[in-house]
Amino acid sequence: MTTSTARRAGGLPLAIWAGMLSAGSVLSVVVVAALFLQAAGALGALEVEGLALGACAGLLFSLAMVIAAARIAAGLRGLHSDAVQRLQDPLAPVGSSHPHFYGAMVDWSDAFG
Repeated sequence: MTTSTARRAGGLPLAIWAGMLSAGSVLSVVVVAALFLQAAGALGALEVEGLALGACAGLLFSLAMVIAAARIAAGLRGLHSDAVQRLQDPLAPVGSSHPHFYGAMVDWSDAFG
């Protein structure tokens, strides 16, 4: 199954699914903690604020993971297309179209003259 087939079958990219599952786990932990605190009679305003702050922090980390996963996936797709091109025509030059690649070349050139 190719990447494009997997995307169409599921409807969303893998990075989005991972982010939704991560956010769901953060929210479920917060709800379970709130239920236990309420059952113990220890759910006051301070605890609610702490749970809300923890939920916000967890959701921000989930968002950061989605962004990182999407960038990694984009980089891997670029490597994949370069590898396919290389396999189809072994004599063809393979270059990277990613902007960080060219920035790194300038950095190396500056460093080594």
